[in-house]
Amino acid sequence: IEILERIFTAGQTILKGNGKGANQDAMLFEALEKLARLTAAPTAPVALKARQFLIQLQCPEFDTRRKDLEATFTDLQSPEPVENLVKQGTSVFDVLSEFFYHENPVVQQSALEVYVRRAYVAYEIRKITFIKVAKSNNVVVWQYRIPSLSSDDVEGRTRRKSIDATSPDAGSEGLMKRVVSIQNLTQMGGESADPSRLGVMAGFQTMEELEAGFTPMLENLQTHDEDSNEPINVVNVALTKAALKADATDDMAIVKELTSFVMSRRDELYAWQI
Repeated sequence: IEILERIFTAGQTILKGNGKGANQDAMLFEALEKLARLTAAPTAPVALKARQFLIQLQCPEFDTRRKDLEATFTDLQSPEPVENLVKQGTSVFDVLSEFFYHENPVVQQSALEVYVRRAYVAYEIRKITFIKVAKSNNVVVWQYRIPSLSSDDVEGRTRRKSIDATSPDAGSEGLMKRVVSIQNLTQMGGESADPSRLGVMAGFQTMEELEAGFTPMLENLQTHDEDSNEPINVVNVALTKAALKADATDDMAIVKELTSFVMSRRDELYAWQI
């Protein structure tokens, strides 16, 4: 593993060079590919690490991916680019968060939709809408359900089709209709008994924004069976590190500050069955 770490460091240096060293690039990738193909149990950690390094070396730099993604969101002419971002295997989560607070509402909404559809790909999303709260904050609201298909049915359907045909008039209801599940979650309930589940998400740049927009965001949810305490809804909040009082490098301090906020809203979260 230590040798691999050195190879990876050397590879990053080569790839960030001035365009020379094509032979070195080829040799580096060839070596990593051979290591990634190792199958013996004792070499499994090495093979895994080699695959991770290959992915990192082949992935464009953050700034390049950010510019490309912004261009895609800004020039949306059809749902297809967003659909492709949902289906593609490359990592986009680290870049998507940059656009949750974008001044262009179309970019902001597109980033939120891609995030939700990728994060909840194991569920069937029936509908996505966007609502304005707290000044310029867009809240994405999605209706979803836990798949009730058998394991074989789920695998068969996901091989044939991962995303339904897009609506020609998607508008505020999202750029795509539904993402078909890729995981078998049937043990968690059948279709007939599955209540309508909702999720909400928004990005906030300050704690003041979060305090002001949290309740209006939750008010887009619905509850079922007042006598039941079953949590059927979900809430996702994106918050910039600059909004926190805690040191951005101190994970425990960040957890403590966020836990304090969540506990202060505990009754509200229970009331909305979250």
